[in-house]
Amino acid sequence: MWADALGSAMGRAGGYSDGRDIGVVFNYPNSHGASALPMCGGVGAQYTPTAGWAQAIEYHRNVLKDPAYDKAIAVVLGGDGSVASNGFWSALTIATTQQLPMLFYIEDNGYASRCRERSRRPAATSRVNLASWSGLTIFSGDGAEPAEAARLIDAATRHVREERTPALLRLTVPRLQGHKLPGHADLQIGRLRRLGMGARDPLPKLRSYLVPALLSDEQWAEIEQRADADAEAARERAEARGIADPESVLRNVFFEARCKPRAGSGTTAMSRPT
Repeated sequence: MWADALGSAMGRAGGYSDGRDIGVVFNYPNSHGASALPMCGGVGAQYTPTAGWAQAIEYHRNVLKDPAYDKAIAVVLGGDGSVASNGFWSALTIATTQQLPMLFYIEDNGYASRCRERSRRPAATSRVNLASWSGLTIFSGDGAEPAEAARLIDAATRHVREERTPALLRLTVPRLQGHKLPGHADLQIGRLRRLGMGARDPLPKLRSYLVPALLSDEQWAEIEQRADADAEAARERAEARGIADPESVLRNVFFEARCKPRAGSGTTAMSRPT
């Protein structure tokens, strides 16, 4: 899976997207557990399909009476910039009016893609702006503090699983690198370090939280070494793959398989890109 994740962002052939994924836009078709739904790279494009997934969960629970869906929930991840998109507000309306088991998980670094929050919009994910939104439970806190983040994630997840109603979890996080281009990233890193945001790096905070309370220095070092080795091995496997064939770029843009015919109908439908 790691090689697939890296290879997709490199435009390498193989994997789940055959080189179509960009950065954190990633899909994971896991038939044996939680799936990451395939999304396009449009900002905020992930929200409404996840609302549809939540609707499907409730259909399986309430109409088909399938007990396997009794605790199932739909989770959508986004950043602070994406909550300014129409997809976010559409999904929020769908989830709250229909009271769907949907968790909006927002990581807020205060910058979105390029500019500070005050330059582009109000703090749309804050308690203040959404406090009066009917049918939505809000959890908010510091995502760089391990204990607080774990407590809030657990509370928000349990709420959606047990109450079967939507919740929004907003965690503030530091921005430790740029959004896209390497040069842009270097400028951002230097600027943010001067602002002191590097001090909020969650990895040293996680180490302080776990060592020595739960792990020894040796155990932490072993985990670090294993993670570095796994990442390096995945990089080597990804780079060994061929470049994705440009001729395949329009493949699967639209649904290409045969649709199941409706009752009493002898026709099938197929949608292809034009």
